[in-house]
Amino acid sequence: MLTPFTICYHLGAPHTNEDLVVWSLRKQPGLSRDRGVFVPRPRHYRTAIIEAAADLRGEPATEEFQRDLLTKMLGEVDQSTINRLILSSDNFLSFPAHVFQSGGLYMKSGEKTRWMRNLFPDNPCEFHLAIVNPATFVPTTFNTRERQSYEAFMDGTPLHDVRWSSVIERIRDANPDCLITVWCNEDSPVVWSTVLHELAGTDFNTEMLGSLDIVERIMTAEGFERLTQYLADRDFLNEVQRREVIAIFLDKYADPDAVEAEIDLPNWNDQTIAALTQLYEEDISRIERMQGVDFIEP
Repeated sequence: MLTPFTICYHLGAPHTNEDLVVWSLRKQPGLSRDRGVFVPRPRHYRTAIIEAAADLRGEPATEEFQRDLLTKMLGEVDQSTINRLILSSDNFLSFPAHVFQSGGLYMKSGEKTRWMRNLFPDNPCEFHLAIVNPATFVPTTFNTRERQSYEAFMDGTPLHDVRWSSVIERIRDANPDCLITVWCNEDSPVVWSTVLHELAGTDFNTEMLGSLDIVERIMTAEGFERLTQYLADRDFLNEVQRREVIAIFLDKYADPDAVEAEIDLPNWNDQTIAALTQLYEEDISRIERMQGVDFIEP
């Protein structure tokens, strides 16, 4: 019988720091050895998970199927030592070109997550997702498509219907027994430590060595050096206080080239961006109140 480990799926979204979840967690010493938290290299599982889910299409996997899948992902790891397995991919819900397939944002998110949930049907399961302002998500994702027009990419989806709350509702309704953790990608630099703790299932007394990985990417070298020294001299700060410090340093030392996004889409203007941002803020308020959702506040 398989050990009843928790399986955590990090669903992206696309262009929300790509694989940094994996590499930030893999910096942490002793996660697998001391805690049974396994963060495999993405190449070992991404194709295997997508193919296995498509093969079963929601049918609960047999124990033999589960053992074979774990072997593909973890090699010769003793499966009885696993307490928590963290798997991350921007493509679990769909490939970027199909984000708006069928006239809405991730319309098959409920079905796809149910398929993944039933790969290990008797195990506790969690989903983790960063949401993004549609004003930047739509153009950034569109710019990664190949030989696809803007109209084909949107597939008839009205911009005012691009709501993350609908995606999360579909995931929750299809998987009522699974915890869903959500945060805003815009807040990732200051909540990254919490994101890593939630994924790894560790308490806040455990220092996460990758907690400043995003900040380092978007802050000037001088600012980052000053921030790390400031925090090192004040290791008594709690999580909320550390967030406040990071926010203050970002205000002063953020690298403009790293945080500014260029938006150039047909018929988009400043009013389009302002309207989408307002809808996004309203959507966040709705998500914060959703049952079964753990929303990480900045």
